[in-house]
Amino acid sequence: MTNNGASAVAISSVSASSDFAQTNNCPASLNPQTSCTISVTLAPSSSGPLNEALAVVGPAGVSSAVLAGFGSQPQPSIALYPPSTPFASQLVGTVSRPINVSVSNQSTAAPLTISNIQVSGGFGQTNNCTQPIPPQGGCTVGVFFQPTVGGNIAGTLTVTGNAIDSPQTVALVGVGWDFALAAASTSPTSVTVAAGQSATFTLLLSSLGGFPASVSLGCSGAPVQASCVTTPDAVTLSPNGSTAVTVSVTTMASSVLSPRSFPRPPARGRWSSMQSLFWLVVLCAFFLLALAGPVTGHRILTPRGMLMGVVLLISPLLFSCGGSGGTSNHVAGTPAGTYTLNISGFVTEPTMPPPPLTHSVQLNLTVR
Repeated sequence: MTNNGASAVAISSVSASSDFAQTNNCPASLNPQTSCTISVTLAPSSSGPLNEALAVVGPAGVSSAVLAGFGSQPQPSIALYPPSTPFASQLVGTVSRPINVSVSNQSTAAPLTISNIQVSGGFGQTNNCTQPIPPQGGCTVGVFFQPTVGGNIAGTLTVTGNAIDSPQTVALVGVGWDFALAAASTSPTSVTVAAGQSATFTLLLSSLGGFPASVSLGCSGAPVQASCVTTPDAVTLSPNGSTAVTVSVTTMASSVLSPRSFPRPPARGRWSSMQSLFWLVVLCAFFLLALAGPVTGHRILTPRGMLMGVVLLISPLLFSCGGSGGTSNHVAGTPAGTYTLNISGFVTEPTMPPPPLTHSVQLNLTVR
């Protein structure tokens, strides 16, 4: 502040308003053609533009200068470590142990509030970042790998908050272990045969993600009077290799078996012979009674007696007849119709954690 006049100027006060403050070296009376210095500082209590005044009171009244500034709040800053997270190979359908990612607030003055934590790809996460993170504080995100497909898998961990450098990301990578079972490109998936004929299908069993395991194969859904066999019934996969599997279905035609003679009845024992003798005596007695009829002092053969005699005579023959000869037997073949065969492959390695990994393919068989 300079006095450009010819006489001294009395200075009553120097002041700044609101968030501004001042210090000065001005005397109570400022001589002509001399100056003093007023230093103004800003200490904002809120963010945004600020417009105030610097006031100097003298004999001529109040002289002022406009003070302008802008207040800004301190902001937090997010930092994630490590910047990338590789996972070991993991069986499809299982979950890995978590790998921890540290989230820190780099600010020295403002707290950090996390609004969203998200992962993509075949990954998941748990965290304890639910409360505001104080300056120079931190929290932890546990990232785990849960592949749903085989092969190389890439994902991203994204952390969003009220920081000036939000959002921040971490690269996630892993390999899913799996196998594929499908019909070979040169093989049909539907075959029609007559009963008694065979059908053949070719499947391809492949390793995904370098999966080194033993896979067992099975077939279900074959019709009655038919068999379904896979060759081989178990395959040890080589990393990133493929193996051909043959599915053979054999049906049966209807047939008639020729007659066969029944075996001769076994020889009768002593007890059976005595029973036969007893019944023979009883039948003879009834026969004689049937023949007898009182007619004037002597016996004659009556019609009634004749009928009873015939019946009694042929009864032993009816009961004792054994038969020789045979009958013809009909053997039913595979019924006509359309059938769905389910060919399944499942992991048999005891070192693999549950649940068992299973894949299947369906084939159609029509029997005429």
